[in-house]
Amino acid sequence: MPVNVTGKSFSVTVDGGTYANGQVCFTADTSGSYTLTMIASGGCNEDTCTFTVPVVVQQAPVLACPADTSVFLCGPDTLTFDLGITDLIDSLTASAPAFIRNGQVVLPVDEPGTYNVTVTAINECGIDTCSFVVNADFNSAPSIAADGGEFVQCDFTEVCLPFSTFDPDNNIDSITTSLGYIKDTGSGGGGNLKFAGAGPRGTRTDESARQQPQVCFTPDSYGEFPITLTVYDACGETSDTTIVVSILPGDTVAIVSPPIETGFVFCGEPGQVCWPVGIAGNPTSVSVSFGELVNGALCFMPDTSGRYDVTIIADADCNSDTLTLSFDVRLADSVQVSCPVTDTSV
Repeated sequence: MPVNVTGKSFSVTVDGGTYANGQVCFTADTSGSYTLTMIASGGCNEDTCTFTVPVVVQQAPVLACPADTSVFLCGPDTLTFDLGITDLIDSLTASAPAFIRNGQVVLPVDEPGTYNVTVTAINECGIDTCSFVVNADFNSAPSIAADGGEFVQCDFTEVCLPFSTFDPDNNIDSITTSLGYIKDTGSGGGGNLKFAGAGPRGTRTDESARQQPQVCFTPDSYGEFPITLTVYDACGETSDTTIVVSILPGDTVAIVSPPIETGFVFCGEPGQVCWPVGIAGNPTSVSVSFGELVNGALCFMPDTSGRYDVTIIADADCNSDTLTLSFDVRLADSVQVSCPVTDTSV
């Protein structure tokens, strides 16, 4: 270090160093503060100077990059990584598209793929580099599928239809319906889906998702009901499908027959008894306890005199109807007169 000493015929001593040609020199083996005392002696006096010299013993830089990593991103994003750096540096750079900001590596990720990042540090004593790899995977939208259908109802009851979802990233967050609510069938699978519904049954959330849930609603009229199902993933991507459910009225049945106001009398050989019976509606089955229905009439063959109770039962989708007809039948013998035969003379 330069030191100015004035005067003639003087000598200089330095505690901790040496003096020559206007320079004080000392050996610094570590970084720190070194205090030196300098004494200049002449014929008439001595002068003393004490001063402190801060010293930094610099080494070549040593870099420590982060470990290789894989990241899942919802879309284009910017990642930041910390670096390990020893010693002072004059220059710190990263290979494109990465760059250095505030001593950190900043990596813009514009598309999925593999990013190789090399970092270089330089100072007066040397250079060091390190590298790491970032594998970036982007989110894909989920999908949902369902089928509508036709339902025949006599009274309005709850209708449930299954649907299925798929997400290649396994990060479905919630499912909503425009009508009714989502029902967890408990058929398997697992997760933490949020099921939400709207419509006649209000809103419902079910935190225990299953692979084959159902959408359910209770109709309040006959007709077509469109239902839109929407699935959301954790990144906000959505998919939806709309199905149509048709609610049709079920068939009914009624047995129609005029009242029986007379009896049936047969002379000699018995004959067939027939009485008009109509079946209104669309029956699924008709049964007769005795006889048969032929061309809109109940017919049977009596074999004795007496009362015949015949029950007719008709079934349809939405009801059953029963009718019992009572027939009074009398089988009368034919009257025959036999005259005596006598010999007569006149």
